[in-house]
Order: sequence, then structure tokens, then C-alpha cells
Amino acid sequence: MSNPPEQHPFILQLLAVVGEIEAREIMSVADWYEERGRQAGLEKGRDEGARLTLLRQLRRRFGPLPDRVVVRVNTVDAALLEVWIDLVVTETTLDEVLRAR
Repeated sequence: MSNPPEQHPFILQLLAVVGEIEAREIMSVADWYEERGRQAGLEKGRDEGARLTLLRQLRRRFGPLPDRVVVRVNTVDAALLEVWIDLVVTETTLDEVLRAR
């Protein structure tokens, strides 16, 4: 079984001492963890992009933002970010946008 050069040294050592069937199982588990990490990174990137977009929209619409608003935007969950992003275009004040929970 050939191993991609980017495998972690521990995985490579483990693969060297197990049989072919075990090696495939180990690689399957390693691939699963790698994919899980990739998905977590994508989700984190989407959330960060939504936060930056919302802050930009809020600043363009309402001017400089109080620190408390920036902190709040940076700490809420992704679902509420989506609600606020939509409300930026319909509500007339910053408080109306952030009132939604």
C-alpha cells in the first residue's frame, strides 16, 4: 500500500507495522478525521465571512459601530448572523436589526 507523503509521521509508523487490512482501516479513520477537520474549517470560514459581511453592512448603513455591537456580532451563533444580515436591508435603525434574537 502506498502512502501519501503528507501523512503524519505517526500514521506512517503505524502503517508500517500492521497488515494491509488494518492499514486500510487506519487510513479510513485518518481520512474521516481529516474530512471532519476540513468541514470544521469551512464552517469556521463561512461564519467569519458572515461576521465580516454583517459588520461591513452595519457600518455602511449606520456609521461607526459601538464596541458592544462589534463584540455582540463576533459572539452570536451563525443562525442569528443570517437573520441580522437579512434585517440590515429592511430595518431603519441599528437597534431594530440587533433586536432580533
